[in-house]
Amino acid sequence: ILSGFATPIANMPSIVQKLTYLNPMRYFMIILRSVFLEGTPFELLIDQFWPMAVIGIVTLGTATWMFRRRMY
Repeated sequence: ILSGFATPIANMPSIVQKLTYLNPMRYFMIILRSVFLEGTPFELLIDQFWPMAVIGIVTLGTATWMFRRRMY
């Protein structure tokens, strides 16, 4: 719902728009639309890839920490 697939992010309330920055699907939808509809090259999409990488690293790090903490 917060990815912008069903409803445009610009039409959401401002608080919800800020929450979408935490959803990696938001960035993926921008990449998907740009590549398939506009043929955007990779160099112009780097601004969308790094937030997904940061979210992935934080999520994986938190999951690893929680798993190791639970094992002891």
